[in-house]
Formats: sequence, C-alpha cells, structure tokens
Amino acid sequence: MVVDESLFGRKTKTKGRGGALPARAAVISAAELRRIQGSTRIITAAEIQKDKDELEAIHAVKHKAARARKDRMRALAAASKNKAKKSTMELEKEARKETIRQMADKTLDENLDLVKYLRGIGARAAAFTIRDQQLNERGAKEARQKAYEDRMDLLMEVDRLRDLKQREDADNLRRKKRVEDRKVITEQIDAIRRKRILEEEQREQESKAMLELIAKYEKEDQEAAAIQKVEQERARMEVMEANKASIERKHAEKQRDRDEEEAILLYQARKDELMRKREQEEKEIQDEKNRLAKAMLDSQEKIMDNSAELDALRARRYAEAKERAAREAVLKKETWRKNLAESVHKTLGDQIEDKKRRQAREAALQEREHNECLRYANKVQDREAIENERKRQINEEFKRTLNEQIAAARRGRTDKFQQAQDEGRAMRNEFAMERAKLEAIRDAMIEDMLKRGYNPNYLNEIRNCDIQKIQMR
Repeated sequence: MVVDESLFGRKTKTKGRGGALPARAAVISAAELRRIQGSTRIITAAEIQKDKDELEAIHAVKHKAARARKDRMRALAAASKNKAKKSTMELEKEARKETIRQMADKTLDENLDLVKYLRGIGARAAAFTIRDQQLNERGAKEARQKAYEDRMDLLMEVDRLRDLKQREDADNLRRKKRVEDRKVITEQIDAIRRKRILEEEQREQESKAMLELIAKYEKEDQEAAAIQKVEQERARMEVMEANKASIERKHAEKQRDRDEEEAILLYQARKDELMRKREQEEKEIQDEKNRLAKAMLDSQEKIMDNSAELDALRARRYAEAKERAAREAVLKKETWRKNLAESVHKTLGDQIEDKKRRQAREAALQEREHNECLRYANKVQDREAIENERKRQINEEFKRTLNEQIAAARRGRTDKFQQAQDEGRAMRNEFAMERAKLEAIRDAMIEDMLKRGYNPNYLNEIRNCDIQKIQMR
C-alpha cells in the first residue's frame, strides 16, 4: 500500500502562504501531526519494495533447489551418456542399480526416527514460521490498512467538522446580516411613519389654528359689524332726532329754513346714494359734499345769528363726519376680510397641493424601497442558490473521492485474499507433489523388498502407512 505523504504536510516550514488551500484540504496542528505519526506506521515505497524483494528471494531459493535437482538429474543423464561406450544393457543395469541404491539410501535415511523427528520438527518449525510470517504480515498489513483508514476517517471528520463550522459561520453571518438589514429597514419605516405622523399632526394643528383664526376673525367681524350697526343706528337716530328737532324748531320760525331743510335732505339723499357706490366714486362724492358743505356753511353763517343754530349745525357735521369714518372703517374691514379670505383659500389650496405632492413622493419612495427590498431579496436568493450549488458540487466530489478510496481499499483486501489463496493452493500442490514422490519411494521400497524375498505380510505396515499423516506431522 502506498501512502501519500503529502497528506501530512512538508517537513520544512514555509515562511508564508504559497497560495490558497484546496477546497478539500485538511489543516491540523503540529502536535496532532506528531501524534498521528507516532501512533501510525507509515510504509514507504522502499519498504514495500523490500518486502517484495524478500518474498522473491524466498521463492528464488525454492526455485534454486528445484533447479539444482533438475541439474543433478541432467548431470546424471549426461554422465550416463558419457558412459555409453559400454554396452547398453550394462549401462542400463548400472544406472538402474545406482538409482535403486540412491533411492534405497535416501529412503533409509528418511525412514530413520531421528531424521523423521528432526524433519518433522523442521517441517513443523518451517510451517509454523511460515504461518507466523503470514500472520504477522497479514496483521501488519491489516494494521497499516486500519491506520490508513483511521487517518483518512480522521481527516474526513476534520474536513466534515470544518465544513460544518464554515456552514454554521456563513449561516450565522447571513442570519445576522438579515436581522441587521431588517432592523435598518424597520427603523427607516418607523422613522418615515413617525415623520409622516408629525407632519400630519403639524398640518392638522396649522389647519386647526388657521380655522380658529378664521373663526376668531369672523366672530370679531360679526361683533364689530353688530357694534358698528348699533353705532350707525344710534348715530342715524341722533341725526334724525336732531334733524327733526331742527326742522320743528325752524318750521315755525322762518320759511327759508324749509329751503335749507330741503337742501339738507337732498344732500342726505345724495349722500346715502353715494354711500352705496364703490371706493372709486368716494373722492368725487367727498369733494361734492365738501363743496356743498362749504356753500351751506357760508349760507348758514350768513343766515344764522344765534348759538343754537350753530350748535345744531356743528352736531350735524360731527354726525356726518363720524358716519363717514364708520363707513370708511367698514369698507377697510371688508376689504381686509376679503383679502384675508382669499389668502386663506390660497394657503389652503397650496397646502392641499403640497400634501398631494408629498403623498405622491412618499408613494414613489415606498415603491422604490419596496423594489429595492425585492431586488435585494432576489440577490440574496441567487447568492444562496450559487452557494448551495457550489456546496453540492463539493459534496459530490467528496463522495466520489471517498467511494474511490473505499473501492481501492476493497480491491486491496481482495488482492490480499487472492494472494493468500494462491499461496495456500501452491502449498497444497507442493504437498501433493511431495506425497506422490514419497509414495513412489514407498512403492520402490516395497518392490525392492519383494524382490529381496521379504514376506508380503510384513509389508502391510509400510504398505498401509499413511504418508499424508506422516507428512502432516
């Protein structure tokens, strides 16, 4: 079995990384490496070659002995050929006698108890030695195979644990990243929701304040209009009472007062008519009234000689001036209220348009965020699919390599078993040949004994001798 020593790393220390480790590389500590090397016998190619050379040497010795026997027989044959100068019958007779003598000597030597015992001990010792060598060799091979398998199991377990650790780290990293991303997205959504709620509350407060301000202004306008109406009514009543008193007072006095009263009534009618017109006619009306008032004042100053008439005239002028001021204030108030209402409507319209634009922007932003989330989720899914495919390919490669190693180990065990069977078969063949040779020797001995006149009954023991049993002793 050849062990790849590159699995245990190089003996020299490297100063830095020479490159990235392979996907299936196993990294162990120096102490673990020393422990594995101390508890494991690493058989190198030289030791395997040495064992093979020793086995071949044993076979060579056996073949050498067989060749020596064959050479000796060839030498005898050659010697017999060299002695062919004698007669053929003589040569054959001598050769037969020599062969029978050698066989008889060999048989006698082999049948000696001491020789048999020694040969038996030698045979048993040789058999036991061979068996012990076979057992030791088998045990050593099994130990080496077990150590190799244990080492490979350890390396595979280390690779498996490292791969599991890497998977767990990658899963934890992805899970942590997902939690962080989900937290960031949730915080963004909460911030947007809080901002939207604050903006809605602010807009509601602004609208409420605006409505309250409008209601306040309307209430103030109503109160001012009511007060103004009361004041106008009171002023009008005062003017009417003053006019009535003046008319009654003047009716009896002088006829000219009627003309003045008519002029005043005409002026009052014109004044009321002019009050209903717009602001653009106010200046002309005011000029006309000033002119008429001046003419009337001149006429009245010329006509009136007492203080009562002057007081009534001053009262009418004061009431007219107050009424003009009230009308101007009402006109200014209405103009201001109109402008305020237009500004409020314009502001509300702008707020509504701004709200629509913000809602459109928020909808677009939410849609974009949703699309980004979907795109990110698809990207993560694609990355996980690629990672799973890569891991699947690595697992397939690991399984294929493991199956190849298992098949190689199975072939090695099959080869060892076949080798043991071949050795046993060769040994049985050798024993069979040896037994045939002994049986031939025994038959020759029996024939020789019969020729010598031995009693055949005495030959039953040697004839019934179990050569196989003796051979197996």
